[in-house]
This record gives sequence, structure tokens and C-alpha cells, in this order.
Amino acid sequence: MKVGIVVSPDFFTNHVGVRNYVSSLHALLSKEARVDYLTCQATPSNRRQWHILQPPSLRLAADNFVAKSHLIEGSPLQAYHSYRKCADAPTPTLPTIPRLALGASLDCERYDVLLISAPWCVDFTERLPAPRVVGLAYDTIPNTIGFTTSDIRPFQLAGEHSNGYRYFREHCDLTLAISPDTAESLAALFSIPKQKIIALPPFLPAGYHGRVLSDVPRGRNLVLASPFDPRKGLSTIPAIVNATAHSLEKLFIYGKPRCHPDLVRTFFTDLDAKINVVWYLHATADAIVTLFSASRLLLFPSRQEGLGLPVLEAQLCGARVAARPISPIRENLLHGAVQLGDSPAENAERVAAVIADSTFDHTGLARHAAERFSVASVRAALTPLLAPSIRRAA
Repeated sequence: MKVGIVVSPDFFTNHVGVRNYVSSLHALLSKEARVDYLTCQATPSNRRQWHILQPPSLRLAADNFVAKSHLIEGSPLQAYHSYRKCADAPTPTLPTIPRLALGASLDCERYDVLLISAPWCVDFTERLPAPRVVGLAYDTIPNTIGFTTSDIRPFQLAGEHSNGYRYFREHCDLTLAISPDTAESLAALFSIPKQKIIALPPFLPAGYHGRVLSDVPRGRNLVLASPFDPRKGLSTIPAIVNATAHSLEKLFIYGKPRCHPDLVRTFFTDLDAKINVVWYLHATADAIVTLFSASRLLLFPSRQEGLGLPVLEAQLCGARVAARPISPIRENLLHGAVQLGDSPAENAERVAAVIADSTFDHTGLARHAAERFSVASVRAALTPLLAPSIRRAA
């Protein structure tokens, strides 16, 4: 069986969360079929050119092409000033991904399934040539926030999502949604028939071990996962973290800023000067597993998520989670989770209590998460993609 996953040309150098998810599906489908990464671009003469992308290492791809973590450590202001020096330095050259040209059409490639990995990948108008064409949807957040902000970027993103979701409705046999909440939004906003949407259950990302590392001591540490985005509750984090300053050993952060530089400066200025910041600007999957395994809590006050992969990753490593009770995060919070509310004082008190708790069974949480987020349920949900009826005759 032959499966093609259509990705954007910059798939292996951008879209970290999307790539982790898609690479996990790639690893899962590869157990049953040959799976290719495909991309298309317009040539200068406005003809379409399809390629197979050939990453030198799928694990390196899952690690965002980070062979070595980039770490900053010190007080909040020391961490900020170190970051500014990095931000002003030339951007490292990203690796070139080898590609194999296929021509202007996929007709001759005889794929059994073509999976469109994101709505923004759709810059074609006709159905792709395969017995089964499937779309993959993460969320409809750009479409719901586009009219509540003056920033032009959500309008562009909303347009790309709308174009892709219309294509899913008109040309795809199935649409995979990464959560039931996304599935409901697709049906409501884009009139995709509910019977043609499959809500995939949450599952273990392929790039992560999903277990407690026994040789990593779990201290009074707290993790922030890619927090530098206003939608992630960035402005609320310092007050909550500061409530733990008297007992906190380390504040782990991973991920580069995705917001205005002034918001980054304000974040670090607002943190208690006594806090020891350990910030991974770039982090391999192994590094993230290690910091989750060394911490008691992930603080994740996001107000809008398609899935919330850090919530799964943290619990798979035995770290508790403090998050807002929004779908689909609410459905994926396991025992020991802390639900954040509207009271900053109460949120700070709850988080401080977790950091001070040395009796919680983190190993039990990791075990529960491994069972709850196993790939078995996802494999069952993907059965329609791999049904014998869609296989071509030899």
C-alpha cells in the first residue's frame, strides 16, 4: 500500500507542533504502508511541480533539526539579556532537505491514499489523484479570532484555513480532526458532514519517550511550554510563578518567542528576581523529556488550543499540569491536574501547593498517561484509511 502525506514546502523547518503530530502519524502509518512526504510548488512559468521530500533523519525532523539544545540560564534579567544577544545574531542556516522531482502531476504515482497534512497546504483546486483523499484539521482558531483583533495576520491565516477546509468539504472522502472539539467546529463553521469527519483520540507523539526517566531527580521545578504567545496566557504567567519563588528550584522554559519583543521584555521584568530561569531556545525531544521528568508541574494557561500537545507530553513524563478547563485540554487532564480559574490569587495558590508537594505519585501519573494516550486507539480510528476496499488491484 502507498500513502502520500502532502506537506507545505517549509514543513521540516517550521510548524514544530504540526510536524510532531504529522510525523507521529507518519510513523504509525509506516507500519502498514509505504509513506512519502509530498509537496508542490509553482514554477516560474506557473506550472505545478511535485516533489518527494526526503529528510535525512526522521528523528532529526521530530527534533526540529536541533542536534544540540541551546540553553540560557540565570536570573530573569540575565536570561532576557542573553536572549537579546542571540536574537540580534545572524539566523543559522537551516538544512536543505533533499527532494525527488515527480513532475507536474501525481497521476503516475498511483497512491492509494493522499493525506493533506494541513488546510494551508491547499493551493490546488481539483481532487488529488487517489482512491482516498483525506484532510487533516488542527483547529478553527484563526477563523474564530479573525474578527476580534486588529492584527492582519489572523485574517490571512483565516483565509488559508477557509480555502483548505472548503477543499476538504468538496473533494476529500474523510477529514481527520485532532480532537472532538475541532470536529464539531469543522461541521458548524464549514458544513463538512459529520459522518465524513473522524475525531482522532490523543496519542503519544513519536518523538517522545513518554516515560519517567528514572535517573532524573524530580525537584521543585516548573515548566513553561512555548509560552511566548498572547493566546497562551503569557501575561498571566509571571504572577503565578512568583507565588512559588520562595520554594521554586528552577523555572524551565522551552521555545522561541512568537510575540512582540516588548512582551518578552515585560515577561522577564515581571518575574521575581530570585527565580532561576533555565530557558531552552532550541530543545531536542530528549531535552524536553528530561525537563518534564525533572519537574513537578507544567503551567499551561492557554485559552485556545486545537489539542495541547505539551499537556500530553508532560503527563507522559509524570509531570502534573495546571491548565484552564477548555476543550480539548479539559478532556485530557489526568489525576493530579490543577484547573486554573479566573482568580489570579487562587491560581497562584494552587500552583504553589503543587510545587511544594513531594508526596505525589508522578510514576503513577506517567503510567496512567501511557495507557490513556496509547497509539492503539489511534490505529483503530485510522482503519478507514487503510481499509482493503481502497487498495488498488495489483
